Amino acid sequence: SIVDPAKSGSVDFFASAGNDQISSWYPQKRHGLFTYFFLNALGGAADKNGDKIVTASEMQEYLTDRIPPAARRLHGRVQTPYFSGDLNRVISQY
Repeated sequence: SIVDPAKSGSVDFFASAGNDQISSWYPQKRHGLFTYFFLNALGGAADKNGDKIVTASEMQEYLTDRIPPAARRLHGRVQTPYFSGDLNRVISQY
């Protein structure tokens, strides 16, 4: 389940790319790069310690490890995801 930020009193923010960057498409997966990896992460791929919880820190690390090399490989460009918020916040429990 996804945690409701309105109940927690603050909002975390993920962006697919920096201000001066283009968000890339992932043709083989029929999603944007960010969306593809974000959805995988929510489902548990980002759960580094295996506790069935994905924190913002784990999400950020997962996205940062995967999106930039994929954007370079697929499109020859820079795409760096951005996060602002509480790194300890639970993003997903599965």
